[in-house]
Amino acid sequence: LLYSTLGHINAMYLEAGIDPDPSALDRVEALAEKVFALNPEAARGYWLKGFAAMQRGDIPGAIRAGERALALEPDDPDTLVLLGYVYVHVARNAEALALFKRAIELDPLTPLTQVMPGFVAHLEGRFADAVEPYRRCYEMDPDSPFGAVLYGWMLVWNRQFEEALPVLEAAAARFSGTPFGSWARSGAHALHGEFEEAVEAVTPALEAAAHGTEMFARELANCYALAGNKDKALDWLEHAVALGMLNYPYL
Repeated sequence: LLYSTLGHINAMYLEAGIDPDPSALDRVEALAEKVFALNPEAARGYWLKGFAAMQRGDIPGAIRAGERALALEPDDPDTLVLLGYVYVHVARNAEALALFKRAIELDPLTPLTQVMPGFVAHLEGRFADAVEPYRRCYEMDPDSPFGAVLYGWMLVWNRQFEEALPVLEAAAARFSGTPFGSWARSGAHALHGEFEEAVEAVTPALEAAAHGTEMFARELANCYALAGNKDKALDWLEHAVALGMLNYPYL
C-alpha cells in the first residue's frame, strides 16, 4: 500500500507539472516493481504501470494494464478513472463514460472524479454539457489549481467569456509561478485580445510540463492557437498526439 501510494503521488506530481522531469516515470515504474515483488497480482501495481504507459504515449500498454487492474479491483474508483481517461484518448468515449459514472457512484466526494463526464462532453464538442461537471469540481475544491483553471477554460470553450475571465485572472494571480497559473494568464490575455502578452505569459514551467504530459501539451496548443500563433499551436498539438492523444474525432 505504501509503495503504490508513493507511486501514485509521483504520478500526480508529473501530471500536475510539479515535477516535470521524465525520470519521474522511471520512479513510478520502479515502485510498481516493488509492489509486484510483494504481490504479483496487485491491482495497484497495474495502475502504476498503466499510468506510466499512458504518459509515455503507449496507449495499448496503458489499456492492457488498466484493464488488468480493473479485473482485479472492479470497484476501485482510481482505476475506473484512469482506465476511462485512457479510453477517451482513443475515442472509446461510451466505455469511458460508463466507467466514470461508476466511479462517481462509488466515490462522489472526490472532485476530480466529478470532472470526468465533463471531459467526455468536451471531447465530443458538447461544451454546454461540460461546464457543470467542471463547475462542480471547482466548487468542491476551490483551492485546487486544476479545478479553477479547467473550469475557466471550459467556460471559454462554451463562449461564456465574461464569466471565464474573472475565473482565469483569479487563478493566474493565485497560482502564479506554476504551470496552471501560466496557462490561466495566457488564456486571459488572449481573451482580452492581448496576443503578444498571451505568448509572453507562457513560462518555462508551463513548457516543461507540456513536454512531460499530454494534458499540458494539448492546452499549450490551445494557448498558442488563441494567441494566433498557428505554427507553435500545431507543434504542441503534434506533441500531444505523440504523448497519446489519439481521439481523432476530437482533433
